[in-house]
Amino acid sequence: MSKQPVVVQMPPIWGWLFPLGLGAVGFGLGFAVRPVFTWMMNLFDGAPAPLRVVAVLPTLWAVLILTAVGVAAGVWLARQAREEALVVIVDDMGVYFTHQSHAGFVPAEAVAAAMLDGKELILVDDRTRELARHKAEDLNTAELEKAFTTFGHRWEPNHLYDDQFKRWVDGRPGLDERTNNLLRDRGRAMTDGQAGTVSAMTDKLFEVGVVVRDRDDRQEYRIAEPGETDSSAVEARSTSDGEHPTTQ
Repeated sequence: MSKQPVVVQMPPIWGWLFPLGLGAVGFGLGFAVRPVFTWMMNLFDGAPAPLRVVAVLPTLWAVLILTAVGVAAGVWLARQAREEALVVIVDDMGVYFTHQSHAGFVPAEAVAAAMLDGKELILVDDRTRELARHKAEDLNTAELEKAFTTFGHRWEPNHLYDDQFKRWVDGRPGLDERTNNLLRDRGRAMTDGQAGTVSAMTDKLFEVGVVVRDRDDRQEYRIAEPGETDSSAVEARSTSDGEHPTTQ
Protein backbone atom coordinates (compact mmCIF):
# COMPACT_ATOMS: atom_id res chain seq x y z
CA MET A 1 0.00 0.00 0.00
CA SER A 2 1.48 3.33 -1.07
CA LYS A 3 1.96 6.12 1.47
CA GLN A 4 0.17 9.41 1.25
CA PRO A 5 2.30 12.26 -0.17
CA VAL A 6 3.78 14.63 2.40
CA VAL A 7 3.45 18.34 1.64
CA VAL A 8 5.76 20.91 3.22
CA GLN A 9 4.90 24.56 2.73
CA MET A 10 4.90 27.90 4.50
CA PRO A 11 2.91 27.55 7.77
CA PRO A 12 -0.70 28.83 7.41
CA ILE A 13 -0.29 30.95 10.55
CA TRP A 14 1.55 33.55 8.46
CA GLY A 15 -1.73 34.17 6.67
CA TRP A 16 -3.07 35.48 9.99
CA LEU A 17 0.06 37.11 11.42
CA PHE A 18 0.54 39.56 8.54
CA PRO A 19 -3.01 41.01 8.68
CA LEU A 20 -3.13 41.01 12.49
CA GLY A 21 0.32 42.59 12.81
CA LEU A 22 -0.23 45.34 10.27
CA GLY A 23 -3.77 45.87 11.51
CA ALA A 24 -2.35 46.49 14.99
CA VAL A 25 0.14 48.96 13.53
CA GLY A 26 -2.69 50.80 11.77
CA PHE A 27 -4.70 50.82 15.00
CA GLY A 28 -1.83 52.46 16.86
CA LEU A 29 -1.23 54.99 14.10
CA GLY A 30 -4.87 56.00 14.24
CA PHE A 31 -4.34 57.36 17.74
CA ALA A 32 -0.94 58.87 16.94
CA VAL A 33 -1.69 60.58 13.65
CA ARG A 34 -3.07 63.86 15.11
CA PRO A 35 -0.18 64.42 17.58
CA VAL A 36 2.30 63.61 14.82
CA PHE A 37 0.56 66.02 12.47
CA THR A 38 0.66 68.79 15.07
CA TRP A 39 4.34 68.14 15.80
CA MET A 40 5.26 68.29 12.09
CA MET A 41 3.31 71.47 11.53
CA ASN A 42 5.04 73.17 14.48
CA LEU A 43 8.49 71.95 13.49
CA PHE A 44 8.41 71.99 9.68
CA ASP A 45 5.34 74.12 8.97
CA GLY A 46 4.01 71.33 6.77
CA ALA A 47 3.06 67.65 6.58
CA PRO A 48 2.50 65.04 3.85
CA ALA A 49 -0.90 65.23 2.17
CA PRO A 50 -2.14 61.77 3.37
CA LEU A 51 -1.26 62.73 6.94
CA ARG A 52 -3.16 66.01 6.63
CA VAL A 53 -6.24 64.19 5.31
CA VAL A 54 -6.32 61.65 8.14
CA ALA A 55 -5.46 64.22 10.82
CA VAL A 56 -8.65 66.20 10.22
CA LEU A 57 -10.82 63.13 10.77
CA PRO A 58 -12.28 62.30 14.18
CA THR A 59 -9.99 59.95 16.10
CA LEU A 60 -12.46 57.08 15.86
CA TRP A 61 -12.59 57.32 12.06
CA ALA A 62 -8.81 57.63 11.80
CA VAL A 63 -8.38 54.49 13.89
CA LEU A 64 -10.95 52.54 11.85
CA ILE A 65 -9.54 53.61 8.48
CA LEU A 66 -5.88 53.00 9.31
CA THR A 67 -6.70 49.65 10.93
CA ALA A 68 -8.56 48.59 7.79
CA VAL A 69 -5.67 49.74 5.59
CA GLY A 70 -3.24 47.78 7.75
CA VAL A 71 -5.32 44.61 7.56
CA ALA A 72 -5.69 44.93 3.78
CA ALA A 73 -1.95 45.44 3.38
CA GLY A 74 -1.33 42.40 5.58
CA VAL A 75 -3.65 40.22 3.51
CA TRP A 76 -1.85 41.30 0.34
CA LEU A 77 1.59 40.63 1.86
CA ALA A 78 0.50 37.21 3.13
CA ARG A 79 -0.77 36.28 -0.32
CA GLN A 80 2.44 37.44 -1.97
CA ALA A 81 4.56 35.54 0.54
CA ARG A 82 2.60 32.33 -0.03
CA GLU A 83 2.86 32.66 -3.81
CA GLU A 84 6.63 33.20 -3.61
CA ALA A 85 7.36 30.51 -1.01
CA LEU A 86 8.70 27.09 -1.95
CA VAL A 87 6.37 24.08 -1.74
CA VAL A 88 7.89 20.59 -1.45
CA ILE A 89 5.89 17.40 -2.01
CA VAL A 90 7.49 14.01 -1.35
CA ASP A 91 5.87 10.72 -2.37
CA ASP A 92 6.78 7.23 -3.60
CA MET A 93 7.65 8.56 -7.05
CA GLY A 94 10.00 11.32 -5.99
CA VAL A 95 10.21 14.95 -4.94
CA TYR A 96 8.16 17.75 -6.45
CA PHE A 97 9.04 21.43 -6.15
CA THR A 98 6.91 24.45 -6.92
CA HIS A 99 8.15 28.01 -6.59
CA GLN A 100 6.21 30.92 -8.07
CA SER A 101 5.54 29.89 -11.68
CA HIS A 102 8.25 27.21 -11.73
CA ALA A 103 7.79 23.52 -11.05
CA GLY A 104 10.18 20.59 -11.00
CA PHE A 105 10.46 16.92 -10.19
CA VAL A 106 13.33 14.65 -9.09
CA PRO A 107 12.64 10.88 -9.23
CA ALA A 108 13.10 8.97 -5.97
CA GLU A 109 15.74 6.62 -7.37
CA ALA A 110 18.02 9.53 -8.25
CA VAL A 111 18.06 10.99 -4.72
CA ALA A 112 20.92 9.79 -2.51
CA ALA A 113 20.36 12.37 0.23
CA ALA A 114 18.45 15.52 1.14
CA MET A 115 20.11 18.15 3.29
CA LEU A 116 20.21 21.79 4.27
CA ASP A 117 22.91 24.19 3.20
CA GLY A 118 22.16 27.13 5.45
CA LYS A 119 18.63 28.16 4.45
CA GLU A 120 18.70 26.21 1.19
CA LEU A 121 17.35 22.72 0.58
CA ILE A 122 19.46 20.54 -1.71
CA LEU A 123 19.18 17.04 -3.12
CA VAL A 124 22.29 15.11 -4.20
CA ASP A 125 22.82 11.95 -6.21
CA ASP A 126 25.16 9.07 -5.43
CA ARG A 127 28.07 11.08 -6.90
CA THR A 128 27.25 14.01 -4.56
CA ARG A 129 26.15 16.14 -7.49
CA GLU A 130 23.27 18.51 -6.77
CA LEU A 131 20.01 17.55 -8.39
CA ALA A 132 18.17 20.53 -6.92
CA ARG A 133 18.87 23.56 -4.74
CA HIS A 134 16.11 25.84 -3.48
CA LYS A 135 15.66 28.56 -0.90
CA ALA A 136 13.67 27.06 1.96
CA GLU A 137 13.78 29.66 4.72
CA ASP A 138 9.96 29.63 4.97
CA LEU A 139 9.77 25.87 5.57
CA ASN A 140 9.90 24.04 8.88
CA THR A 141 13.05 21.91 9.19
CA ALA A 142 11.35 19.19 11.24
CA GLU A 143 8.60 18.88 8.62
CA LEU A 144 11.18 18.59 5.84
CA GLU A 145 13.01 15.86 7.74
CA LYS A 146 9.78 13.94 8.30
CA ALA A 147 8.80 14.24 4.64
CA PHE A 148 12.05 12.76 3.36
CA THR A 149 12.58 10.09 6.01
CA THR A 150 8.98 8.89 5.63
CA PHE A 151 9.87 7.78 2.11
CA GLY A 152 13.25 6.32 3.04
CA HIS A 153 15.48 9.17 1.92
CA ARG A 154 18.59 10.04 3.86
CA TRP A 155 18.24 13.37 5.65
CA GLU A 156 21.05 15.57 6.93
CA PRO A 157 20.45 18.83 8.83
CA ASN A 158 23.76 20.25 7.57
CA HIS A 159 25.68 20.09 4.30
CA LEU A 160 27.76 16.91 4.26
CA TYR A 161 30.29 18.37 1.84
CA ASP A 162 30.45 21.97 3.03
CA ASP A 163 34.20 21.81 3.74
CA GLN A 164 34.89 20.75 0.14
CA PHE A 165 33.77 24.04 -1.39
CA LYS A 166 36.44 26.46 -2.58
CA ARG A 167 36.02 30.04 -3.70
CA TRP A 168 36.53 30.29 -7.43
CA VAL A 169 39.24 32.64 -8.65
CA ASP A 170 39.69 33.03 -12.40
CA GLY A 171 42.61 30.91 -13.55
CA ARG A 172 42.96 29.06 -10.25
CA PRO A 173 45.05 25.88 -10.63
CA GLY A 174 43.26 22.57 -10.33
CA LEU A 175 40.48 23.22 -12.83
CA ASP A 176 40.60 22.49 -16.53
CA GLU A 177 40.03 25.17 -19.15
CA ARG A 178 36.45 24.14 -19.89
CA THR A 179 35.43 24.33 -16.23
CA ASN A 180 37.11 27.71 -15.79
CA ASN A 181 35.33 28.98 -18.91
CA LEU A 182 31.96 27.79 -17.60
CA LEU A 183 32.52 29.41 -14.22
CA ARG A 184 33.71 32.60 -15.92
CA ASP A 185 30.60 32.74 -18.12
CA ARG A 186 28.38 31.98 -15.15
CA GLY A 187 29.99 34.75 -13.10
CA ARG A 188 29.43 37.28 -15.88
CA ALA A 189 25.80 36.19 -16.17
CA MET A 190 25.36 36.69 -12.42
CA THR A 191 26.78 40.20 -12.67
CA ASP A 192 24.48 41.02 -15.59
CA GLY A 193 21.42 39.51 -13.89
CA GLN A 194 20.93 36.89 -16.62
CA ALA A 195 19.09 34.21 -14.63
CA GLY A 196 18.61 31.87 -17.58
CA THR A 197 22.31 31.85 -18.44
CA VAL A 198 23.27 31.27 -14.80
CA SER A 199 20.96 28.25 -14.71
CA ALA A 200 22.30 26.92 -18.02
CA MET A 201 25.92 27.24 -16.86
CA THR A 202 25.05 25.49 -13.58
CA ASP A 203 23.59 22.59 -15.56
CA LYS A 204 26.69 22.35 -17.76
CA LEU A 205 28.92 22.30 -14.69
CA PHE A 206 26.74 19.53 -13.28
CA GLU A 207 27.39 17.45 -16.39
CA VAL A 208 31.17 17.68 -15.88
CA GLY A 209 30.91 16.84 -12.19
CA VAL A 210 31.34 20.32 -10.72
CA VAL A 211 28.94 21.63 -8.05
CA VAL A 212 28.64 25.40 -7.71
CA ARG A 213 26.95 27.66 -5.18
CA ASP A 214 26.96 31.41 -4.51
CA ARG A 215 28.15 33.05 -1.30
CA ASP A 216 28.40 36.82 -0.84
CA ASP A 217 28.03 37.33 -4.61
CA ARG A 218 31.01 35.04 -5.23
CA GLN A 219 31.06 31.56 -6.72
CA GLU A 220 32.17 28.54 -4.73
CA TYR A 221 32.71 25.13 -6.26
CA ARG A 222 33.54 21.56 -5.35
CA ILE A 223 34.32 18.48 -7.41
CA ALA A 224 31.80 15.66 -7.24
CA GLU A 225 32.86 12.07 -6.79
CA PRO A 226 34.16 10.47 -10.00
CA GLY A 227 32.02 8.16 -12.07
CA GLU A 228 30.37 7.75 -15.42
CA THR A 229 27.83 10.38 -16.42
CA ASP A 230 24.42 8.88 -15.74
CA SER A 231 21.89 10.11 -18.28
CA SER A 232 19.06 9.52 -15.80
CA ALA A 233 20.76 11.83 -13.27
CA VAL A 234 21.23 14.51 -15.92
CA GLU A 235 17.57 14.14 -16.85
CA ALA A 236 16.58 14.33 -13.17
CA ARG A 237 18.36 17.65 -12.81
CA SER A 238 16.97 18.97 -16.08
CA THR A 239 13.42 18.31 -14.85
CA SER A 240 14.01 19.97 -11.49
CA ASP A 241 13.49 23.71 -11.16
CA GLY A 242 17.01 24.40 -12.36
CA GLU A 243 17.08 27.92 -10.96
CA HIS A 244 19.96 28.80 -8.69
CA PRO A 245 19.14 30.56 -5.41
CA THR A 246 20.69 33.83 -6.46
CA THR A 247 18.36 33.96 -9.46
CA GLN A 248 15.15 33.29 -7.62
